[in-house]
Amino acid sequence: MRRCPTAHLAALLLLLKFWRPAQTLGYGGVPVSAAQEAQAEGHGLTPGEVFQGWLPILILIAIVVAWTGPWSKLPSIVALHYQVNAASSLAPGATVAAVFNWTPFVGGSAILASWIVVALLYRINGSQLGKIFAATWSQMWGAMLVGVFIFGLAYVFNFSGMAGSLAKAFSALGPFFIIVAPLLGFIGVALSGSNTSTNAMFGKFTSEFVRNEGEVIRHNFGWTLILLAYLVLIGIACYFFFPNIAALPK
Repeated sequence: MRRCPTAHLAALLLLLKFWRPAQTLGYGGVPVSAAQEAQAEGHGLTPGEVFQGWLPILILIAIVVAWTGPWSKLPSIVALHYQVNAASSLAPGATVAAVFNWTPFVGGSAILASWIVVALLYRINGSQLGKIFAATWSQMWGAMLVGVFIFGLAYVFNFSGMAGSLAKAFSALGPFFIIVAPLLGFIGVALSGSNTSTNAMFGKFTSEFVRNEGEVIRHNFGWTLILLAYLVLIGIACYFFFPNIAALPK
């Protein structure tokens, strides 16, 4: 299932047009005073300035949708293909294929193209470009290392047979797997930080917490456990009340 953070934000903005909480809370659950709320809402920006603020996101949506939609052949273009087959140590006679496909026109390239278009429209000069790259490198070099190591670990995990061994062990759990499955997803997302598109669009909203991500994690960790328990309960309910919902076609 693919998430659409833009649609989520649009739904939230629409909701807030008709409903407001009785008490606005800031970060950490601290109540926001009426003066602070009025200051935030009275930004003093003209409609044109607001549009300029939304323009990069609108360009990003338009280019990514056009680039990666079902009508586009760009993401399927493979410039380089390498494949190595090896005998499986888990299933006699079976082979495991290690495949590398370089697809230069996938979704990430669409985001890069969006950035280039925005930079041209805003007429970013060399000095500004240098500051942007310097700030981005300062904020992201650690995340880049984590990405490399996580993907390296994933390949070792899969091709060493650990994934197959765990799958065989978990298959013996039977119905109890509906409880374990959300836990596996929870761990995987926590390790990989799979919210790239959200960060790309709205990461600026939390820029004051760069290099202080631990505080954000501690603040939200309790809520993630509540959501995890909620997903487990949904899985259990589906198993007991809708047992055929995930049945394979015959």
